[in-house]
Amino acid sequence: MNNEIKQIKDSDGFEYLHSSWNWVDMIYLSLTVLVIVASFEQFAFLEIETLRAFASIAGCLLMLKIFDWLRLFDTTAEYVLLIKETIIDTGVFIILIFVSLMMFGIPMIILNENRDDTNAINEGPIGIWFFDALID
Repeated sequence: MNNEIKQIKDSDGFEYLHSSWNWVDMIYLSLTVLVIVASFEQFAFLEIETLRAFASIAGCLLMLKIFDWLRLFDTTAEYVLLIKETIIDTGVFIILIFVSLMMFGIPMIILNENRDDTNAINEGPIGIWFFDALID
């Protein structure tokens, strides 16, 4: 965390915010502190479900950061670059898959709104319409 504070002080204005890796650092460090503080009984200001969601996001971002650190080693740097290039090259395909999933998911959500709980087409597994549409 001291390294992040030093980088913020050394940068000119908002230059620190131009790097996506700095955003990852800020988010996972902030979420980790939030989860630790909210875990104490006297500071229990978050529901346990919300706390678990924040902890999982922080853990995922930490693993992403470790994935970035693997670029430092000669044996893993080539594979990290290969995965990065593959994700970039499949970007258009991922957009098409996303649109295709939403093309069928959104009508399922809309049709499900006309039904009550006893004859629902499906129950939203997550409860957030966007993610439920992707799963549908």
